[in-house]
Amino acid sequence: MVDLLKNAISIGVGIAAMTREKVEEISETVSKEVKITEKEGQKIYDEFLEHVKHSSENLETRIKNTINHTLKSMNIVTKEEVQKANYVTQETLTAANDKTNEEINQLKTQIEELKKIISEK
Repeated sequence: MVDLLKNAISIGVGIAAMTREKVEEISETVSKEVKITEKEGQKIYDEFLEHVKHSSENLETRIKNTINHTLKSMNIVTKEEVQKANYVTQETLTAANDKTNEEINQLKTQIEELKKIISEK
């Protein structure tokens, strides 16, 4: 009888949106009608909640995988890819800025040297 009740509750897992209170209410009603002990009812209730939790986690994983697959097939970049590109761009700009400043300093030095040469003549 308990197995039959477990199977019936397992079928209801598709109704995962059901609130905790509603599940408790149904569990109490079934416990009274099927004449099972409170301990057996609690065990069935706990197993049901665990099954719902596991099903929800599986559904969430499947949804994430589907979304990731869809985004990849559409060639849409991820947040991580954008962050990496921004980091690389920032490094490139910093390096270019450093090189430009170095070249400016070299030109200033050359200008000063030319000024000295011109003033000596």
